[in-house]
Amino acid sequence: MINKILIYIWLTGLFIFPAFGQEFGSAVINSIPDSADVYINDYHFGKTPFQPVKVIPGIYKLKLKHKGYDSLLTEMNIESGKRLVGKIALKAKNDSVNADSIAEVLQRIPRCDEFVEINLPPHMKDKKNPCCPRLAKEKGLGGKVYLQLLIDLDGTIMDVVVAKSSGAFCLDYEALTTAYNITFSPAHGQDNKPARVWVMWPVAF
Repeated sequence: MINKILIYIWLTGLFIFPAFGQEFGSAVINSIPDSADVYINDYHFGKTPFQPVKVIPGIYKLKLKHKGYDSLLTEMNIESGKRLVGKIALKAKNDSVNADSIAEVLQRIPRCDEFVEINLPPHMKDKKNPCCPRLAKEKGLGGKVYLQLLIDLDGTIMDVVVAKSSGAFCLDYEALTTAYNITFSPAHGQDNKPARVWVMWPVAF
């Protein structure tokens, strides 16, 4: 009788925790108003509508930001083989002045599409190669993601934006998180002082 009970528990364990067969999940996140900035685990992934595919199952921290509206923080629970669909209404701010805009002016942060004249371009000091996630390897996923990196005055990465997705969120996420560990020699402006600039960084998997 004892042996039969042990065998039953063992088989049940295999059924509940299968070693193979894990599938990606996906999501569709819309906001009111549109074009809210989307942050996943504090990393910037673009704007709404946001429709990530091939997402490794798990719980992600989702933050939406929009000028003139209060930021919203919630969770994005991705399940295997399922699609999470959400439409989030942001609350308008009472203040007429946007704090984010003030901070941007004070720090002199250029926009992604803003041209900055420089005498000396930045140079990458240490090249990082993102690792392809295990599930992506098992499914034979590959592709190229283009990231825009905002290089700070000391050569560290200040912000990263996905300029062109690889088509798989798990690859974009791996490239984006790796980008924050890269350091550059800073760019120098026309006054020969360090300047903040954006550069494009393509990552192939």
